[in-house]
Amino acid sequence: MKVEVKELKISNELSKKIDMICRFASVRLNLTSGCVKNIKGTNIAYVKSHILSVNGTMNCQHFIRQFL
Repeated sequence: MKVEVKELKISNELSKKIDMICRFASVRLNLTSGCVKNIKGTNIAYVKSHILSVNGTMNCQHFIRQFL
C-alpha cells in the first residue's frame, strides 16, 4: 500500500486578503499549507485543510467569515 502526498498551495489572492484582515485587526498570523493524501489503488483520500493560526488560536473560521 502506497500513500501519495500532494501539497496544496495557498493562492496569492487568498493570502493577500488574509494578510490585510490580520493587519486591520492587529493580530499575528501563522498560515500553514494543507495537503491531500491518497492511498494508491483505492478511492480513499484524506484532505488536510490550510490552518490559519491567529494569536496562537487555531479556531478562526468565525474570524474569517466576518471579513470575506
